[in-house]
Amino acid sequence: MLAALKRAHIGNYSIFLRDGLLFSYLEYSGSDYAADTEGIAADPVTRDWWALTGPCQQPLDTVAEGEWWAPAEEVFHLD
Repeated sequence: MLAALKRAHIGNYSIFLRDGLLFSYLEYSGSDYAADTEGIAADPVTRDWWALTGPCQQPLDTVAEGEWWAPAEEVFHLD
């Protein structure tokens, strides 16, 4: 699964847990995010992981129709 993420140009990836909510941060360095994430979804090890962890997750009430992860608006960045 980790290899699939790296092949998809994803790095500096962290997942945080607070009060039952998961929050993740990642940096994407590729040029075709949709294709790269399709590659992750096609990875058999990743699919097995999702089958195990999916039932433990619940999307926020405010996500759009068909959306699982809720994008967040960046409100501050120091470079």
